[in-house]
Amino acid sequence: MYGEYHEVPYKSNVQEAIIGPFSWSQLLWLAPGVIGSYQLAKIIPKIPVDSILFSRIHWFIPIVISLVFAFFKDPKTNLSLFQLIVTKVKLKKRNRTFYYRRKNMPSVNEVEDR
Repeated sequence: MYGEYHEVPYKSNVQEAIIGPFSWSQLLWLAPGVIGSYQLAKIIPKIPVDSILFSRIHWFIPIVISLVFAFFKDPKTNLSLFQLIVTKVKLKKRNRTFYYRRKNMPSVNEVEDR
């Protein structure tokens, strides 16, 4: 035991805050939302409503979508929304092979072993 190297496993679920409370992954999701909102503000004019907030409410749609992608996690799998969608699509697209097996027929593994 003396002089041997023992690696201590350390897995922290705490993400480092880069700017304010946001981590790198959250910033990478929020950046396209802010850029999209800015581009939308240049293209689409304000809605003719007296309130300042409600006249520009449609500009916040890209930010809300990016907030959902940045902060939503599935409670069962702890995957982000993007990772969850990608795994669902991969599972949906994969080729599945089903083997019909009667009660008295040998299984596929038993036939290969012979």
